[in-house]
Amino acid sequence: MNRLLILPLAALCAATALTAPAFASSPAPVSARAAKGLATAELKVTGMHCDGCAMGVTNRLKQVTGVKSAKVSYKTSVATVQYDPSACKPADLLAAVKRAGYVGSLKK
Repeated sequence: MNRLLILPLAALCAATALTAPAFASSPAPVSARAAKGLATAELKVTGMHCDGCAMGVTNRLKQVTGVKSAKVSYKTSVATVQYDPSACKPADLLAAVKRAGYVGSLKK
């Protein structure tokens, strides 16, 4: 007899976060001098259900060359990213969100 294994949504979200690279750590706070020349993008991210989802998106964003910091909240569905505009573009950030398995758009 086959048994069907049903996982709660939280377990699926946590499993998704584990597939994202665990080596991405939070960068040191950006000083006022270091922040010069950086751009900030706010992205609307849909489909997140828990902190594990947000961590998966955060890790993907931090993999993008030029990203200095990324903060993602599943509660507000917003990702705030500081990046070097000479190294990456907002389209690169949106592509990272898509690779994490979510839909992203630039907030107006």
